[in-house]
Amino acid sequence: MSIRNIGAGINKGFEAIGRKISGGEAAGKGVLNRLAKLNEPVKNAVNPTMFAVALYGCVLFPRAAAAGKRSKTEKREVITRDAIGLTTLVFAMKAINGGIAKAAEKATGLILTKHVKGDKTKALQEMSPLRKFAEYVRPAQGVHVLSTDQIVSNYRIQDTNGLKKLVTWLGGGAGKALTVDAGKKNAKLATLTTQLLGKDAASKTSEQIIEAIGKNSEKAQEIVEVLSKADNPLIQKAKLINSGIIKTIGLGVVVAVLGVGLPMFNKYLTKKLDAKKEAGEITHEEWQREIDFIYSLTPEQTNTYQNFLGVA
Repeated sequence: MSIRNIGAGINKGFEAIGRKISGGEAAGKGVLNRLAKLNEPVKNAVNPTMFAVALYGCVLFPRAAAAGKRSKTEKREVITRDAIGLTTLVFAMKAINGGIAKAAEKATGLILTKHVKGDKTKALQEMSPLRKFAEYVRPAQGVHVLSTDQIVSNYRIQDTNGLKKLVTWLGGGAGKALTVDAGKKNAKLATLTTQLLGKDAASKTSEQIIEAIGKNSEKAQEIVEVLSKADNPLIQKAKLINSGIIKTIGLGVVVAVLGVGLPMFNKYLTKKLDAKKEAGEITHEEWQREIDFIYSLTPEQTNTYQNFLGVA
């Protein structure tokens, strides 16, 4: 199977999640809003590149090197457990968050990500599938989910010129975004947008919307009044998706990998060891030593872990 086919399959999965996100606000909205607030990023976070360097350079490699001096068994255990865990924390969460956000963008018309790039980097849509994948996993650059401050900055406007700039920024999804609250009891933004653009407002191009704003400045000003507030529907929806849904799913994946995936992987290794023992390829002592490393910590490791948690 080619990289392109794998990428297409992953993209379909993300798009399905995006469709669920766009219509799943009615059920459990209160829970999602609480999760959104809980998952909002904190200030003064560690630089992602520095975080990756510290984890791999100061945690994984020294541990693997020290373990290798004691036994190849311990070295393998450190690499299989710690490498997967660190890679999930450093790369997988960002890639999953970015992928789901891109799918949600298609479903809602909102822009939920930014592409941090160098001067010589191509636009994301012009990249090959492999290069595009790299942009999703790069810690400091590439595709990033918008922060709460960035969402508020982009979606809160003060005048009709700001409304035109917002529509231009949203591009082909502008009509869909401006009707994002359609179906709610108090769908003020969607109602005003429909009055400005007609019943097919969600399918209007950005050029058509800007033209309509110029022709009906009164109605456009009413839309501006809705979007001038810090809790306008665009900000609410974008924050709900980015913090409440996307980051919760990303965290769930990490928990699944570390809490379910790694134990299953160790179970697989155990079966392989059992097969080797039955085939006479390793001695009982070697088998027992491997099993001990897979299923339990030594007393020294246990004490270290307890000290780290502050419970020793």
